[in-house]
Amino acid sequence: MHEIPAGEVSAILLMPTIRVQGSEPVKYTRLQLTDEAAQPLGAPFEGTVRDTV
Repeated sequence: MHEIPAGEVSAILLMPTIRVQGSEPVKYTRLQLTDEAAQPLGAPFEGTVRDTV
């Protein structure tokens, strides 16, 4: 789990992925921010994986 310090308005999040041989379906990711009690803060952020290592 990672924490974003109070007062920060942005953060960089790196999520390593692995490329496999051959064609594969599009990959998606979801990020849900939570409070100290692990309760969701708003709707999750969703996106498509664009770059792989």
